[in-house]
Amino acid sequence: LNNVLIDFSLFVYVFVFVLLTFASKSLNDMGKLGSALAAEWVLNLGITSMVPRFMELVLEFGPLEGVMRFIPGVPSCMAMFTLINKSIASGVQDALWTGEASYIATGRPNANTHYTWCECYAVYVKTHFYPGIVMFIAIGAYQLLADSSGIASIPMTIALLTCGLWIVAPIIFCPQPSMDTLSKDLDEFWQFCIGTPPWSVRTRENYWLTATEASLKTKHTDPQATLYDFWLLNALQHKKTSLTQRLFALGVDTSLFALLILMPYNSMVDHHWTFQLLFLSHTLIMGLWRMLNRPVILTLATMVMWLVVPWLFLRTIPTINLVVIFFMGVQALRILEKIILLVTWVVKCPNVKFVDMPSSTAAEQQVRKRAARKVHDYDVVVEYLYVNCMQHLLHLYASVLILVLQLVAQLAMIILDRIGGLHSWFLLNKNLRSRELFGGRTAYEPAMNEAERQGATRKRVKLSGRSGKTYAEM
Repeated sequence: LNNVLIDFSLFVYVFVFVLLTFASKSLNDMGKLGSALAAEWVLNLGITSMVPRFMELVLEFGPLEGVMRFIPGVPSCMAMFTLINKSIASGVQDALWTGEASYIATGRPNANTHYTWCECYAVYVKTHFYPGIVMFIAIGAYQLLADSSGIASIPMTIALLTCGLWIVAPIIFCPQPSMDTLSKDLDEFWQFCIGTPPWSVRTRENYWLTATEASLKTKHTDPQATLYDFWLLNALQHKKTSLTQRLFALGVDTSLFALLILMPYNSMVDHHWTFQLLFLSHTLIMGLWRMLNRPVILTLATMVMWLVVPWLFLRTIPTINLVVIFFMGVQALRILEKIILLVTWVVKCPNVKFVDMPSSTAAEQQVRKRAARKVHDYDVVVEYLYVNCMQHLLHLYASVLILVLQLVAQLAMIILDRIGGLHSWFLLNKNLRSRELFGGRTAYEPAMNEAERQGATRKRVKLSGRSGKTYAEM
């Protein structure tokens, strides 16, 4: 619970600054009042988690030597505890919402195994990456608001560092990086992000035999897995939620939308037609995208459109105004989406357990097909809203940002590993450290055990079918 409160405090900290900026309260005003908000927020860097280690070192080695041993390990401890504490906080929050406890990668991975970016994305995207991106957006909006109002702002360096570590720490702790693994991970992750399945839920055949979720490619070990399927699976889970949860989520989104309407000045939303025009263009492109069997070029076109059109044709509108209008428009789409899904769920009453229904007789098959048809119709609506209400597009933007940040972090780790094997020495052990500048690092080789030194055992020779062969020859 302590990690949850510390994690929540960072969001409150940034949100309070956004509200103060709307109220035209600068950093100087808070400094004159002696407010603690005038200082950087440091709790999220694992400061509290390092206190037990500091006390242990002082008790074991004495005050002076304990401090000398503690200080060099502060940067690495900050990175480690920032990652682990966020995992714990996300796990507790997920358990409170779903009622089920889940393991979210709080332990140490195999130190000799390089995990891929796709695996890293699947494990950390909901717990670390997206909260970090949300904080980046909030801090960026705060800085734009302060600049447009001409008031002093706090740089929030610690908050930016914390959010950055949420995204790049899994790459920092990824063992044995090289240019070969970088090129492979980059190509694999880009194909995962930009790819789309050739079929849609609407055209899926034999929908009464299996659920839609079973046909989606979402495993990071599957070479055909795509970002589209990964988040469509998450959207399809919506049909399993209860009416109470649906109404609660709708109420939260409505409250957030009301807050977005009340906070900005009236002049900031005068150009709301810009979002409506771009959204209409997005809808037309997505319709063409479906007709032409989902070409990647149209996916890239709609991504570029939302970025380039405001830059080329809407330069006279302040950037912060466009950002506020975009957030309000997206939040309005979230509310519309939840209302449509709620009405569809009430009308269709989809039975998600239709796959367990008996089908031994013709009458039972007809009952099962009718139940499956209702679930299929609901899934079609989910996929349509998933694409047209810009869920997939926003996930694409987030994945590209994650790709860029992880690329920069991985390049830095490769450079450190090539300079005397500093990364492998720091992360693993000195035996994996190269001895010269830009020298190659030999692969891990386990030590020879007693049986190997004495040669092949009788059982091994029998199993191999190579009688008379030595162990080395086998």
